[in-house]
Amino acid sequence: MVNNVGGMFGIFFTDAETVTCYQDVVKCDVERFKRFFHLMLEEGVYLAPSAFEAGFMSVAHSEEDIDNTIDAARRVFASCKVLECLVAQGFSRRRRIAPYSGLPNRTAL
Repeated sequence: MVNNVGGMFGIFFTDAETVTCYQDVVKCDVERFKRFFHLMLEEGVYLAPSAFEAGFMSVAHSEEDIDNTIDAARRVFASCKVLECLVAQGFSRRRRIAPYSGLPNRTAL
C-alpha cells in the first residue's frame, strides 16, 4: 500500500485496507519493507531506509525518473514473489558455508 499527501509518500506492506496512524504502521511487515528497500537499492532507486520514514517526489524528478522507478518496483515485486515461493519451498537466499570448527552445530552465513 502506498499512502501519499502531495509529493510525500509512505510504502507499507500490509493486508489492511488503510494505514492512517502509528498503530497501523507498527502492524505492517517491516521485514518485507527491508527486502523491498534493499532490492530497490540494487536497482539504483534510493528510498527512505525505514518503514517509518516518508519518501518525497518533487519537480526535480523527471518523467523518466518516475518511469524508471516504477519499472524497478515491478521487477522487485516480481523477484520478491519468486523469493517468497522459494522460501516456502525451503530454499534460502543466503549462501551457506561450512561451519566454523570452533562452533559445533552452527553455520556461518
